[in-house]
Amino acid sequence: MSTVTIRELPERYNACEILDHNLEAGRGERLAVHCGSQTVTYAELAARTQAFAAALREVGVRREERVLLILDDTPAWPTAFLGAMRIGAVPVPVAFLDNPQNFAHYLRDSYAEVVVVESAVADKLAAVLDELPSRPRVWSANGEGEGADPLEELLAEHAGAEVTTLDTHRDDMAFWLYSSGSTGKPKGVVHLHHDIPYTCQTYARHILEIDESDTTLST
Repeated sequence: MSTVTIRELPERYNACEILDHNLEAGRGERLAVHCGSQTVTYAELAARTQAFAAALREVGVRREERVLLILDDTPAWPTAFLGAMRIGAVPVPVAFLDNPQNFAHYLRDSYAEVVVVESAVADKLAAVLDELPSRPRVWSANGEGEGADPLEELLAEHAGAEVTTLDTHRDDMAFWLYSSGSTGKPKGVVHLHHDIPYTCQTYARHILEIDESDTTLST
């Protein structure tokens, strides 16, 4: 059995640095995301995460506060996921085809300050939001949806923003994923900043043998 060598991370580490390292390696103009007719380079994705981080900061989102993502696999997903972590906020991605009852549970359980949604979900979410003790801000990735602000307009307003990546520990909370709820309500599972690069080093590189020349499918 071959031995897998893990490159130790520095103690002060933020998972958003994975994106920044691609820029430092000269991959800024390489394709990061291809979705239908949309293409986003690493440099463009980095700029989008900066704008998203600035938008979160403007509405008062702070370190370790949650940002619920109810998104399809479009450029909005990595923009919001990495942009939230850039300021130390905690993205919580869930399935956008889930039911409104689970959306209500995720919101109550996570105390999310901002929800980024597909427009179809925004309409379903409207009734749920009225039942919450405090109403989060809703940003629509498609620019439509009841009670939602268009995400692309927010990104345009903050274009060119330069947000310093928050100084976090590699063992700090980075993001949540919810369990399937097979033994009760779905439970939020905390993942740390070191989990993403360690998964890349072990499973992606040594099991799947993925490298920078590969394209992966997200569904």
